[in-house]
Order: sequence, then C-alpha cells, then structure tokens
Amino acid sequence: NPGLGYNVLAARILPPLNAKFFYPTDYRVVTQRMGENPNKYGYGPLGHEGLDLRAPNGSNIYACFDGTAILMPNFGAYGNTIRVVSGGYRIEYCHLSKFLARAGGIQGGQIIGLAGETGNTRGPHLHLNLFVDGKRVDPASYLRV
Repeated sequence: NPGLGYNVLAARILPPLNAKFFYPTDYRVVTQRMGENPNKYGYGPLGHEGLDLRAPNGSNIYACFDGTAILMPNFGAYGNTIRVVSGGYRIEYCHLSKFLARAGGIQGGQIIGLAGETGNTRGPHLHLNLFVDGKRVDPASYLRV
C-alpha cells in the first residue's frame, strides 16, 4: 500500500557499516517484528509496520542517535510519540507515557521519555518506526536484534 510509505525492498536494506544506533530500552526483547500478523492490522500483506520492544510502563526510553526531537502528543494510534530526525534518518518512539526530552537537539543514548500504553495498544511497550531517505525500513537490522 503506497499510502503507508512502506517499501518491501527497503525493509531488506542493511545499515551502512558506520551506522551506530543506541538500543532504545533496557530490555533486549522483541515482542513483535516488522511485517508480522498481516491479518491483525488490516494493512493487507504488509503486516505490522514497525518493531515492538519490551518496555514496562514507566521504563526509560533512549534516543538511538543524535538528532532533532519533535514532540507529538496524542499522535493518533501511536499515542504520545517523539520523532527524531538526523540527516536521512527519521525514527519515531511511540506509545510513551511521558516526554522527558524537549523539542530540539538531543544526543544518542539520552533518556527521552518513559514507556507507556498511549494510543492504540494492548499494553505498555515501545513501538519504533524507522525511515531512511523517506522509505520505511526495519529497525531490527539497525539495532542488530
């Protein structure tokens, strides 16, 4: 579905060797991968459009890389979301219970928010959306999960 901005080929692109991403939670557990459960989401054959990571309610969420933060309270199904942009990268941290970062410059590894269950979710977790040069890609390949 072109309206989602998802490109199946882009999801298979590996990150550049010099890309260093900080892990965004204290829990290295993937609860749902990109593309899983296509019948559940109604997106057709594409399935889940991001990466879900374990993040209990109120746990720290860290910036994956340096960039400019944009705070987006109540961002539809994603709930409280922080979007960080840097060069051709754009990442969205979704379902947050609280923003700790301010809009503007942030550093990779900085605590930017607390996990929650805002928006359309069945429990607290961190949902990540990642775009590289405007194309949706699988965050798992950048986080090495």
